[in-house]
Order: sequence, then C-alpha cells, then structure tokens
Amino acid sequence: MTVPIYCNGKRILKTQNRMFDLLHVEIMEIIEKNEVGLTSGLEALLKKTDQGDYGPGGVIADIADYLKTKQEVILFADLVKKSIEINKDFFSRIEGGMHAMQSFHEELHKYAEELKE
Repeated sequence: MTVPIYCNGKRILKTQNRMFDLLHVEIMEIIEKNEVGLTSGLEALLKKTDQGDYGPGGVIADIADYLKTKQEVILFADLVKKSIEINKDFFSRIEGGMHAMQSFHEELHKYAEELKE
C-alpha cells in the first residue's frame, strides 16, 4: 500500500506506508521533544495523516485543505526536513526513497511561496 499526499489536487508524494509512517512518527516526536506549537490546521493535518488512526491505506490528504498560511507550510516543511535528516539512512536504503522525501520537502516550499505572509 502507498500513501499519496496532494497539494491543491496535485500529487506531491506517493510513498510506501512504512516510509510515511516513519516520517510521521518522527515529526510527532520532534514536536513533543521540542514543544513545537501547532496551528489548528497543522494539528488537523497530522491527525489526518496518522496511520495509527487510519491504518495502512487509509491516509490520503491534500495539504492545501489544512495549511492555509505560509508560516504553517514552512513549519511543516521544517518538520519534514528534520525527520528526513534523522531517518536518511532508512530512506536511502529504499529505492527512490530519499528522492521522494526530498521532492516532498521541495514541493512544500513551492506551495509556501504561493501563499501570502
């Protein structure tokens, strides 16, 4: 099974469940460890993309439905980047894994640039 993530209807990530779960779990740990303040939109997105709640194959989200400000998207992109750095050994062992995650991060920044401050 795969996890597709969209932005305004354009797919910006399609990855294996286990890769996305590792990314998501690490993001949640970063938030807890660093006491990162979340907007209601980011909190809702993280809940929607939690495989623990929705199970493998149950995660499908369009970030534009949740993240409406440049600040929110940049915060999420920063969390994604930190998670990628922590899990780079794992992502690198899966064919195309690191590229998919880095492209996801880049697409988040492109979306942020489209938004107003």
